[in-house]
Amino acid sequence: MDLRKETAVIYLQQAETYKQKKLAEVCARVCAESFTQIKMTSLSTLQPHLMKMVLHSKYFRPDIDSRAICAKIASYCRCQDKSISTKMFLSFTSENVMQHICPEEALFFIQFMIGLGIDVSCDNQKAGRLYERCILAAPHMMQKVVNSSRKSRAGRIAKNASGSYAKLPPHIKVQLLEF
Repeated sequence: MDLRKETAVIYLQQAETYKQKKLAEVCARVCAESFTQIKMTSLSTLQPHLMKMVLHSKYFRPDIDSRAICAKIASYCRCQDKSISTKMFLSFTSENVMQHICPEEALFFIQFMIGLGIDVSCDNQKAGRLYERCILAAPHMMQKVVNSSRKSRAGRIAKNASGSYAKLPPHIKVQLLEF
């Protein structure tokens, strides 16, 4: 068997299909240990419960490269947006898994929460904490949004942030601008 970071996702999916629990655990371990090095095209094919298995593995190290982890989780959510439940999303973005919210992804995570129907007014403690973390990370991007509205040649990230910001409900825009 050629189990390595480049093949671990495929083996994990096959182990799940054929109900090979021990093999799935070994594959999840390889994915967890190499998470930031595995290509997004490969990770994006994982079903949400398998991604959760990787992210909550005892071998997953959220402190290795927290910005890369945040970016990969955001990319995964974009790819699997129709199949991620609220519970799964909050599991992926918990502080135990995603210790840092990238400023570039803060607005996306807020939009995703709204899309899932999560009440960001903090009814749910986990959702409220994620929302709070996003608000704390967002000022950096808010400055880019403001600057991009003044310049005709805004960068790709600023343009994406501008689009995400424009889609937000007014009360969230106010909270972002007040912070």
